[in-house]
Amino acid sequence: MFRNFDLRKHTYEQVKAVFGLAAQAAQHVIKKVCDAYRTLHANLAAGNLGKPRSARRVKAESKPISFGPQHRLTR
Repeated sequence: MFRNFDLRKHTYEQVKAVFGLAAQAAQHVIKKVCDAYRTLHANLAAGNLGKPRSARRVKAESKPISFGPQHRLTR
């Protein structure tokens, strides 16, 4: 599922419960994941990651999208 609303229907309650997120934060997490996968598929379709079976494309297709911790700058 790559549509934001469909993904929310299936994952919203679980994301809130497992990660202890507030409603708005859970919605933002789901949207960010949805947008990341949509961007990946658009880049694959446009050929931005190389031709089929190229090393770069195979690498992009073989691993899931992951997000690192965000660091906040303190003043």
